[in-house]
Amino acid sequence: MEKRTIINPGAYSIFIRQMVRDDGLSIAEINRGIGWNDYYANTLLKDNKMPTFNNCLKAEAYFKEYFMRSNKFKRHLRKTIQVYEPIDVIDWLESECDDQDLWLAGMSQDKGNFLKSDMASLETGEILFKKLMLFTINIDRYEDSPIGDYIGLSMDEYERGEVG
Repeated sequence: MEKRTIINPGAYSIFIRQMVRDDGLSIAEINRGIGWNDYYANTLLKDNKMPTFNNCLKAEAYFKEYFMRSNKFKRHLRKTIQVYEPIDVIDWLESECDDQDLWLAGMSQDKGNFLKSDMASLETGEILFKKLMLFTINIDRYEDSPIGDYIGLSMDEYERGEVG
């Protein structure tokens, strides 16, 4: 499986603030340019949240075009992160993962809840980027571990920065 390289959504609030401060854009203009709902950028700024994968794809196109036009923003194009696309996570789970229960347990995930909410959001691309990143890390850990030695990373550990 190949990972997709994407401008780091964790830095969107920095980009948006700089665009407002340095270029005088309004939050509404940024939302319209990206194709987000009118409140979306405010939510990211206020709550320090990460968007869904689909909203990252919208932002990716907008930020790349915007940053290429200005030398002061071009450096932001290097702030990237790699993740598996949602469809690739589904394919891996269905065809390559030989022990879904172990993989989910390593992330402290309940299988029923995963199948009900996370699988549905993977199918639509509406998975939170942070969760997609967690799945990517855990797929890599699972694939790189000898049989029986997989130690997953939970969302709590991920949020505390215990990625190591």
